[in-house]
Amino acid sequence: AYTWRDSASRYPPGQLDRMGYSARRLFATNSFILDASRLSGEALERSGLHDQDTCLSDHLPLVLDVSPMK
Repeated sequence: AYTWRDSASRYPPGQLDRMGYSARRLFATNSFILDASRLSGEALERSGLHDQDTCLSDHLPLVLDVSPMK
């Protein structure tokens, strides 16, 4: 998985970005790196995204769903 890419760079895509949270207070229920250009047309339509939505930067969005610890 990579969080950064630049086709004009001599460096290969890499995992540069991280997200932190307190595991004492939060439970991660789901997490992923969002690259809309890799989603199918059906998935884009279901989610309300366009294939270019994550191309505004050379860094991809990180998504983390959390629930409070009980």
